Amino acid sequence: MEDENLTQGEKIVAGLSYIIFFLPYLNGNKKEFNKFHANQGFLLLLVIMFANAINIGVSYFPYLYWVCIFLFNVYIIYLFVYGVLGASAGEMREYPFIGKLKLLK
Repeated sequence: MEDENLTQGEKIVAGLSYIIFFLPYLNGNKKEFNKFHANQGFLLLLVIMFANAINIGVSYFPYLYWVCIFLFNVYIIYLFVYGVLGASAGEMREYPFIGKLKLLK
């Protein structure tokens, strides 16, 4: 679903929201497109925090630890690229599995 009324600046802000999730709120832009990507960026931050907590828990098992780090990093990179490419294309793509969560208003 691509919105034809989006400016290049709005797409850039939406793409950057995957690094700094609250950037669309600082920008003062209240478009649904930017709020959607801010929420997805916040979900990405929560996935990273969850992955770090799991990795700390399994750090006592060296082989399991490295497998978990590898799998979580692959998933995090996938989510990041998926979101940024969707934002730059002007689309509102939800993340697989966790995308339906709406944590930011």
